[in-house]
Order: sequence, then C-alpha cells, then structure tokens
Amino acid sequence: MNRRRFFAEGFAVAALAILLMAGAGHVVPGGRAAAPPPHGLAVSDLRCEYRTDPLGIDAERPRLSWILASARRGEVQTACRVIVAGSLDSLAADRGDLWDSGKVESADTLSVVHAGAPLGGGLPCYWKVRVWGRDGRLSAWSAPARWEMALLRPEEWKARWIGDGKPLPERDEDFYKDDPAPINGEISRDAVKTPWEPRG
Repeated sequence: MNRRRFFAEGFAVAALAILLMAGAGHVVPGGRAAAPPPHGLAVSDLRCEYRTDPLGIDAERPRLSWILASARRGEVQTACRVIVAGSLDSLAADRGDLWDSGKVESADTLSVVHAGAPLGGGLPCYWKVRVWGRDGRLSAWSAPARWEMALLRPEEWKARWIGDGKPLPERDEDFYKDDPAPINGEISRDAVKTPWEPRG
C-alpha cells in the first residue's frame, strides 16, 4: 500500500465515522447514544455531582447536569425547569417539595446548583428536568433520576462502635498489643500452622 492510498483510506474511514455519529444523535458518556426525538428535543443522562443516581453525596448544594438530544441541527437550550422531590409520587405530580426552579432562562446544562430547601443527611432526592428550545418549544420531562445525601453532620450519626466493654486504650500503640479473644477449651500449638509452615 503506497502512502497516497493509505491516507485516502484513512480519510474515508474518518469521514464515515463522523457521518455515523451525526446520524446517531448525541453520544453521551458511557457509550450510550441519546436517540433524538423526530421533532423538538429531549433531555437525558441526568447526573448529580457528575455521577448517575449516586449515593452518599456530601455536597450541601449538589450540582446537577444533563444532556440534550435533538434531530434538529443547531438546537440549543434557552430555558429549563428542574424539580427535586422527596418521593417519586411527589415528582410524578410535579410537586417539587425540595426544589422547583420554575422556568429559568439559561443555556446551562452542566453544574446547575441545587437552590432549594436544605438537604438533610441520608435524604433520598428524586429529580427531573424539562427544557425550552431555540424556538420556544417545550420538551417532555426527562426520565426520573435520583441521588441520596450522605450524613453531613456529626449528630446525624446514630451508630455505635462495636466493642467488648473494656475501656479504650489511652495510647494509639496500645491498640496493636496482643489481646486474644476468649476461646472455650485449649488449642494445641501444633494444630495451628501458618500457610508457610509445613505440617508434621
């Protein structure tokens, strides 16, 4: 294969890849393509703190992101509405008891900060988004997404350390002293071998 043919075939492969990507809709992270609707636009790939349906979010005002999909060339978001609810039932009824942004004129789809009620530790949050396009056309609601808050304050932790009732050592190095667990009966040293010790 001469150099001219090599570059010609490489250019053809690159052009074909570009055409396939253009016809497949917007490709979202993770290799999943958001299929564009035949008319208007759609919202997909909802993320909180750049993760899908995450647990243990420790940001008091999480950042929300989404991706647009449209079959129309040059489509853009001109406004959006975000609803965050404490249950799927409230979300389905469009009741944003944690946050309802209302219609906000903005093209931002990345790092939109939650600006609603304070979020308590361990709280499940369900959310969805709809947007307005360049000609004012309104999209359908996105599929629901969720995130769950971490325990943010010391008083929210209710667990206790598991122990044997003995007082805690006063020095850190005392934690590493031998303190064998009580065993009923006796165990012969010969019966206990480490993996690298030959058995008699």
